[in-house]
Amino acid sequence: MKGAYAEPPSLARPLGPATDAAFSALLERLLASGHRCSIATHDAGLLEHAHRFIEGRGLLREPIEFELNYGIAEDRLLHMQSLGYRVRVYLPYGEEWYLYLCHRLAEYPPNIYQALADAVSALPAMETDARS
Repeated sequence: MKGAYAEPPSLARPLGPATDAAFSALLERLLASGHRCSIATHDAGLLEHAHRFIEGRGLLREPIEFELNYGIAEDRLLHMQSLGYRVRVYLPYGEEWYLYLCHRLAEYPPNIYQALADAVSALPAMETDARS
């Protein structure tokens, strides 16, 4: 598990280079297998690593998709889409959505600023849509 939850070391790795290396190794193994897979990360380095691996191996893009949370790093999602990948926007819902959101924001506080910046940049488009 890689994420915002403070799990014991027996269940999850702490965030950092060792976890990124493990994520990359598992990612490569899954991609090389040819199985359908979803890559869910906002980490620009891991996204780039995945793209370089896919390109380097000449893998088909059809069984691969990238998932990113709604409202966070939309530019990365659009970049992966511009490279020809299928992308999916993940939107948490249900009774515990707010707790999940708090965990995600606590994991990487700059996401708060990114979400606010994305929301502000969307305002002119929203105002234009409302007038139409």
